[in-house]
Amino acid sequence: RASVLLARSARSAPGLALIASAPLLVAAFAAPSSALRVLGADFAEGAPVLRVLLVGCALNVLAGSGAVISKMTGEERAYMRIMAGAAAGSVLLNLALVPRLRAMGAALTYVVTTAAWNLACVVNIRAKHGFWPLYLPRP
Repeated sequence: RASVLLARSARSAPGLALIASAPLLVAAFAAPSSALRVLGADFAEGAPVLRVLLVGCALNVLAGSGAVISKMTGEERAYMRIMAGAAAGSVLLNLALVPRLRAMGAALTYVVTTAAWNLACVVNIRAKHGFWPLYLPRP
């Protein structure tokens, strides 16, 4: 019974987070220069970087609460290994991409490592608990 409730909550929470965050994500993606001008005129040139970062944020929302579920269900060691791998990957990607692509390299690193650790958490939860803790809209 508890595992059924956990699975249901794990699948519905990302949908609620998506509903809550979608207006801001869409507005910032549609008009990134305007969103960045709030910080100052010089920030507007970072619009392409903001768009990449917003993709990473959207992936993070859609992936659900894998990190929280991992910690709630006694999978702290697996989560620690996932995050250690993501941190190592982040360092390596930043070393490779930032010198050439500057801020865009850092943004791409964020998206790739965020997607990787979220995917690893989702797969681990599926393997250990038998459900996918991500938002899957019903047809």
